[in-house]
Amino acid sequence: MGVAAGIEKNRLQAARHQLQPIFDAVSRAVSMQDLAPSLRTPPEGTLAIKTSTARSRSRSGASAAPDKSAPRKRGPKPKVIVEFPEPLWTEWDEPETFSDALNLQMRRHGDTVRHLFIALNSNGNAND
Repeated sequence: MGVAAGIEKNRLQAARHQLQPIFDAVSRAVSMQDLAPSLRTPPEGTLAIKTSTARSRSRSGASAAPDKSAPRKRGPKPKVIVEFPEPLWTEWDEPETFSDALNLQMRRHGDTVRHLFIALNSNGNAND
């Protein structure tokens, strides 16, 4: 490994006590993955069915059939993209640098970097 990484042998030997737990953990993870690859990723649809079944059982108190509808997306609803948003305030001092000016205009219109990225993307989907 030292040859592949371009690290001298004596430096690896000096750091042996710090590196040994890392290599042990990697070794355990690889051996666990070989023994049970399905522990990491359940078959497609399994998690959604179990979750919806558990929720419906907890609400009704009885066993219920899995819901056939598509699973709902979690988290807050996406912010609506407005072509010409109204500013939150109309008076400001012009910043000297581009980054300061961009930051000011984003705050002035209540935007974030992520929302601006999505708004600038042609189809509305972010491709990170």
